[in-house]
Order: sequence, then C-alpha cells, then structure tokens
Amino acid sequence: MSTTSRTLACIVALVALSLAGAAAVAKPSPGPQIAASSCGGSPVPPSGNAFCSFEGTGEGVVIAQNSCNVEGACLLIGNGARIGHDSCNAEVACTILGTLNGVAGASGFSIIGNRSCNGLEACTQAGTQGFSVIGDGSCNGGEAACAGAGQSKGTSYIGNDACNNLNIGASHNTCLFIASGDFDTVDGGHIVIGNGSCNGSSACTFGAQFGATSTIGNNACNGLGACFDVAQGPFPGIGVDFQSASVIGNASCNADSACQFAGIGGSSAMANSSCNNQFACEFAGTFNAGSTIGNHSCNGAPDLTDPQLPVGACDANEGVVGNNQKNSP
Repeated sequence: MSTTSRTLACIVALVALSLAGAAAVAKPSPGPQIAASSCGGSPVPPSGNAFCSFEGTGEGVVIAQNSCNVEGACLLIGNGARIGHDSCNAEVACTILGTLNGVAGASGFSIIGNRSCNGLEACTQAGTQGFSVIGDGSCNGGEAACAGAGQSKGTSYIGNDACNNLNIGASHNTCLFIASGDFDTVDGGHIVIGNGSCNGSSACTFGAQFGATSTIGNNACNGLGACFDVAQGPFPGIGVDFQSASVIGNASCNADSACQFAGIGGSSAMANSSCNNQFACEFAGTFNAGSTIGNHSCNGAPDLTDPQLPVGACDANEGVVGNNQKNSP
C-alpha cells in the first residue's frame, strides 16, 4: 500500500470514529458530552466523579453509551478526547487520554472506537502529548494492551480488531508503548497497524518507539511476540543514534516470534503473505544494509538443530529475497 493510500485510509478511519463518537449526543456544547449510560450512569460534575474526570474543562470530550463504567476507568481525560460505545470498561483502562500532561503549549489527541480498550490499563496515556487513534474492537484483553500508544509526540493509528490478546501468550502488553517517546529527550515515532493485526501477547510491543517508523498491513503480526520490537529506535541515554524502519505487508509475520526485532538500526520490508513461521524473519534488516522480502516468501520451517538457538527461514536477512522463495525447510 502506498503512503498516500495509507494516509487516506487513516483519514477515513479518523473521520468515521469522530462521527461515531459525536452521535452520542444531539447538539455540541463547550463541555463534555457524555451518554447517560456511561461514567457510572450518573451525572458528571465539572470536577468529575469516580468514573470520569478531565485534565481541563472537558471541552470537546465525547463518551458514547455504556463506556467508562468501572471506577477509575476514565480519569483525567484530555480536552477533545472521544470514546465510542461499550469501551474503556476496566480499571484504569482509559486514564490520561490525549492529555497535555501538565505541559503548557503541548498538544494531545486521542480517539477510541467502539468495543475497545476493555482491559486493565488497556489504553491509559494513549495520545498523551501525542496522537492516537484506536479503531473498533481493538486493544482488549489482558493488561496494558495499548498503553502509551503515540505518547510524547508520537503518532499511532490502530485499525479495527487489532492489538487484542485473544488468549495468546501471557495476556499482556500487546501493543504497549508503540510509537512512544520518553517525554524528556526523545520524541515518539510513527506507526500504522491495519485491521486484524497484532493480536497476541506482546505481538507488537515497542514497535516504532523512540522516533522510528513502522507500517503493518491487515491480518499481520498475529502470534506471541510476532512483531515484538520491530523498528524500535535507540533508547534515550545510551549514547548512540540510529534510524529504524519497518514495513510489513498483509497476511505476513503470523507466527510466534516470526518478525521480532526486524528493522532495528536499519530497514526491513516484507511483502504480502510472507514470514509466516516461527522465527522466520526475526532480525531481518537489523543493524545491516537492509532487508527486502517479496511476496509469499520465507515461510519455511525453522532450523531447530540447536533448540537454544533456532534459525528461521530468513533469519537476520540482509539483501533481497524475491517472490516465492525460501518456503521449504
């Protein structure tokens, strides 16, 4: 998918989510617009209640029906944040959404779709001093599924039915801190996750963190640690600097640890329907001249001769692998 197509898709999703959230009330008003069945089912005063409160005045906040109905679920929400229906129903699920984090002149933006962010700390701090859009049916299950997405001048787009634990693995951190920064020295990165992707414990944790870029297509990166740490930038304070980038196509990297650590300190591009086996493309394009893998490639079984050091079909790949290659053991 081209950059233009990805951008248009994100804009369409953003507009759709905005309209869905706005449907919760009939007329706009300066203060928060909260459905009667949300925030504990009782009126929310300017100072907030045990379920919902605001960093500022609550101006532009929209919370649709049946959301934020657990104590502590939606506290300190930033102005302009939008939450769809049947979302954020867990402890600390959507606290500190899209806030300025107390910094004058900062900006924060967060939109959460319908039936999303239902888990402990699921989407806390998403878009704080940054930009976060989460689609429908996403970031559910386990704990901290999408916590910190796009925070600290990062940009994070998560599609529909994405970043859910789905009882794969240890039930946590599915898309934790994707495209996030550290608030002090390093800005966040930019990540786009397609529909039906990054489902599984730690599936896409830390992707595009610390100034990096990553694009993940539809129905990709599903499995325990499938795309863990792809295109992560340099940690603050370690005294090194490098660029990281990763592009993963549709229906690729669907296996445990399939594409973990790809594109760190380099660049990695996997086309469609590739790298679908354990460890298949881990470390591809990492600290080397770059990796490009074509369609329907690198799906072969790993070499398990040394069980302590499995080697995937295109493990640590550098250079170009064409279409329909390396699909046999």
